[in-house]
Amino acid sequence: MVKFLKANKAVIVLQGRYAGRKAVIVRSFDDGTRDRAYGHCLVAGIKKYPSKVIRKDSAKKTAKKSRVKCFIKLVNYQHLMPTRYTLDVDLKDVVTVDALQTKDKKVAACKATKERFEERFKTGKNRACRAIPVHRGLLPIVYSYNERCSEHYALVTRPPLRGKFMQVKQIVGNILKSSVLQF
Repeated sequence: MVKFLKANKAVIVLQGRYAGRKAVIVRSFDDGTRDRAYGHCLVAGIKKYPSKVIRKDSAKKTAKKSRVKCFIKLVNYQHLMPTRYTLDVDLKDVVTVDALQTKDKKVAACKATKERFEERFKTGKNRACRAIPVHRGLLPIVYSYNERCSEHYALVTRPPLRGKFMQVKQIVGNILKSSVLQF
């Protein structure tokens, strides 16, 4: 059987507390372990996504909206939906199975993971794979501060009615002024 659930693969968690959240596979255990006799993997995912940033937000508010919360978990293969995307974030040195044994190690690993995700979000890496389609719509993965408003949210919002009305008024005015409709 071909092993496609490899490290750095972007997945979506399907079951449990973090159902519907995006995650990255850090390490996979195809044959299982003594504790878990089934195929599973260690994932680091995003618990809370960054909020929408608009132009009039201050720098402090933008920094607050750009925060990311993350989680680290061992997940059964059956509870993951793989995507075609990969993330080239190196989390193997930070997130390990030993980090899940005690609360202090897990908190430290989550903080380090959070820093790496936020740094990646702010620099705007992986621009080719901006969103993963989910049944709720398109969820943004990585945007830089300048791109968020102009590209993603411009598709969601519609142009103002006044601009369209003014264009129609000009076209009608030009038709009435033309010699074709003169009596």
